[in-house]
Amino acid sequence: MRGYVPPREMLRELMEDNKHIAGRCEKAHELCDEHKDSGPRVCSKSFIDETERRTWFLFEASRQEGSTRHRAVAIALAHPARGRFSH
Repeated sequence: MRGYVPPREMLRELMEDNKHIAGRCEKAHELCDEHKDSGPRVCSKSFIDETERRTWFLFEASRQEGSTRHRAVAIALAHPARGRFSH
């Protein structure tokens, strides 16, 4: 078991995990296409999109730590259902 993990390192690890998940989902998506199985393909595409957004968010959060304005933009983009962000 690891001890203390600095926040930036934790964000980077989460980002790498999400990249890995997206890659595996892309493979599953391709298999669905090959076998003309549209049900799981639709769900996997949605999951891939969400995973890629999380990866982007984690990347931005790890490199722009402390930027309030930047964080507000990243949250608004990661959660479009929340509507506009305020300045």
